[in-house]
Amino acid sequence: FFNDTATTEIYTLSLHDALPISLEQKLSGLGNMQASYQIFGDGELIHIENIKLKLDNGDQLQIEIAGKVNNFQLLQGINLDFSAQINDPGILQKFPKPDVLPAYSNVTLNGNLKDIKDGYQLDPFKATAKIDGDMVINVDGRTDISNINDEQTLANVNLKVQLDAPSTSQ
Repeated sequence: FFNDTATTEIYTLSLHDALPISLEQKLSGLGNMQASYQIFGDGELIHIENIKLKLDNGDQLQIEIAGKVNNFQLLQGINLDFSAQINDPGILQKFPKPDVLPAYSNVTLNGNLKDIKDGYQLDPFKATAKIDGDMVINVDGRTDISNINDEQTLANVNLKVQLDAPSTSQ
């Protein structure tokens, strides 16, 4: 039927021109995920730009990340904006929480993550959560996350914490 005696040739994909990638998928238990980005480089240095990642399962979980990574191999040149709204207590229970913190729900996170020498920086950073039912805690500020002796350590912390509690007077 078909007889081709041509030799097989292998072509190497050049990443000098940005290669746009887009995908959409449903993740079990987490909802719909949409992702798009452009990848380019020379084989030695891979850049990922125009990153847009969205995870959404209705009113229980929404996460959005946008930005770039200039050196994917070494995770350098990171500049990512992020936002998250987590209302599902089941999802929140999966995150580690120090015992000194009260039960929390309805968590909102917003900020920007950049790489710095020996770590990362969250600046600005904002978190809001309901705690113990009716109280709301707001945390606003910036911090560095540094690698010291192979451990993640917070440094240069500058936070404003506000606790709003309902009035108990009748």
